[in-house]
Amino acid sequence: MKRLMPLVVLFALMFGSLGKAQSDGFGIYSGYPEWIGIQTQTNNLRLGAGLGFWGLGASADLILGKQALGETNLALSWYYGAGVSLGYWFFVANQIYLFPHGLVGLEWDPSALGLRGLKFYSEFQVGAAVLFPGGFRPDFNGRAGLIFK
Repeated sequence: MKRLMPLVVLFALMFGSLGKAQSDGFGIYSGYPEWIGIQTQTNNLRLGAGLGFWGLGASADLILGKQALGETNLALSWYYGAGVSLGYWFFVANQIYLFPHGLVGLEWDPSALGLRGLKFYSEFQVGAAVLFPGGFRPDFNGRAGLIFK
């Protein structure tokens, strides 16, 4: 664990100068394993914290790129990145959950409909769950959220 944090900080500093990724702002989200959470994003670093199904969780994600999906009026774009989530599951078991993952998502800007200052997103995360105590297994998570500009 002590070796992982410097690596996360290093990647955040290395990629912190990349262009715009997922939209900046404050947001709320829901998903698995965190069923309700808040997030903040600046440039391509997104930090979140929430209440999970089994306890508390937090995440740090680095959005590596974003691209519009064609020339349509839907204002859809997709993005990808990598991150790490950390949970303390105390409702069911006294366990620490570590989840390094890759992610891919879809973002929708409804400003053409008059909803300015809002963005909706949905994403899928795939990685490895490391449980202390417990073991190791492949894992899949997801989230959907709303970003306020």
